[in-house]
Amino acid sequence: MSKRTFFRYVSSKEDLVVGKYEIIGTRLAESFAARPREEAVWVSLRRAFDQVAGYFDDETHGSRALMMERIIRDHPTLTAGHLERVSRMQELLLPTVRERTGRTDPADPRPAAIIGAAFSCLLAAQATWLSSEGALSFADLLDDAMDAVRSR
Repeated sequence: MSKRTFFRYVSSKEDLVVGKYEIIGTRLAESFAARPREEAVWVSLRRAFDQVAGYFDDETHGSRALMMERIIRDHPTLTAGHLERVSRMQELLLPTVRERTGRTDPADPRPAAIIGAAFSCLLAAQATWLSSEGALSFADLLDDAMDAVRSR
């Protein structure tokens, strides 16, 4: 494949590395929306994050994920792109969280705060997982992080 053809499908080198987060965001939003309405929002968010945890903890994908996440962490432009996409993921979840919490007023910051807290837990688990070189269970780290916020 020529370079020109390649960049018809991928708009930049940054998109090649962090573009996957747009797909992940859509999947997270779909997974969250499919959770039972009677389930607590925090629990539904954690269960939606199962697909992320499963990817990092998978023996086949884990080493590749570790390598890619290191690259992202070590390059400021990629880190910024990653964080921008994390913000977009949060926006995708916002309508459903508003609906589920009954807080539909766009001026109410609480639904966004709930999502932001959950994603902070996801990022904390990711940072710890990276520091452990993938030796620790991402799912367990995520559970610990989300339990710490929920218990406060």
